[in-house]
Amino acid sequence: MYERAADDGPLRPLWHVAGATTFFAGPLRYNAGHQHGAPVFLAGLYGNFRLRVGTQDWTSCRTAMIPAGCVHELDLGGDPLGVLYLEPDRFGVEALTPLLHGTREIAGALLGAAGETTPLRDLFEHRDGASAAGPALADLLAFA
Repeated sequence: MYERAADDGPLRPLWHVAGATTFFAGPLRYNAGHQHGAPVFLAGLYGNFRLRVGTQDWTSCRTAMIPAGCVHELDLGGDPLGVLYLEPDRFGVEALTPLLHGTREIAGALLGAAGETTPLRDLFEHRDGASAAGPALADLLAFA
């Protein structure tokens, strides 16, 4: 499994908001049922996370694509999650779908057994991740 970066103190949450993308990486415990106005890619940075879509049963996945308007809950127990939001007037869910591997569909959401977690984890672990996020996310979406 992947090792965490050298311990120079706790890694702080990272936010990047620019153009048609918004990115968050950081530890989360539990997020109650909510929905977004944009499609979102979720990636467990060090392992699987628990996800509940609508009223379906809780399930475990490494990555997920949640379409705009889809109610979901998250339970990470304090582990870090990478979250990439795309403005719906610039991108559709098809821009996020290639980021997931080994997928299954549950109530409109696409859940992956694997996917593109390394670029998001690298941004989280890099102390200057905020300055590198724009080009890194553009590259990720260009090659998806």
